[in-house]
Amino acid sequence: MKERGIKGVRSINNLHITSPIDAEIIEKLTVGTQVLISGIIYVARDAAHQRLIQALDKGERLPFDLKGR
Repeated sequence: MKERGIKGVRSINNLHITSPIDAEIIEKLTVGTQVLISGIIYVARDAAHQRLIQALDKGERLPFDLKGR
């Protein structure tokens, strides 16, 4: 039985997860699986990515914990 997926795409490979996301779950994901995520999700764009990488390269702590996010 197929269920309705995101944007009208039909798939039986739907997975609903809540953050923080366990590494074990991430490792089991396969190409084509539609993942619906609930919870806190951090997003950043261009310059923000660069600042985050620079901070990590310098050994600085980020203002939030990325583990499982």
